[in-house]
Amino acid sequence: MSQKAKRVRSIRLCEAPIHVRECSGFGETKDHFTPKCIAKLLRWKQKQIEDPLNIQYLSFACHKEKDSTTPARLQLLKDQLGGKMFTFRQHTNYFNKLCKTKPQKLSFR
Repeated sequence: MSQKAKRVRSIRLCEAPIHVRECSGFGETKDHFTPKCIAKLLRWKQKQIEDPLNIQYLSFACHKEKDSTTPARLQLLKDQLGGKMFTFRQHTNYFNKLCKTKPQKLSFR
């Protein structure tokens, strides 16, 4: 394989399902679909946390946006594990209240 082919193969695109405006389009960082703190709460083993199916590559901007939701996702899971039930609408409203970031205009690629 030529050097050029190796370089092209190593370039990753941002795999976020919804991209923030500042997204570069490149997968510059490794991200876990299920954050480590949530996986540990669910008693996942390290092998499950690092499974390729739990990994995605995101741009710095999309990764920052996703990480900003982790505390809200963690609190929601703790409430659910504590026995609290949510309808989809309640889940969405609850999640939006817990998120500290302001909604941004998102784009689909």
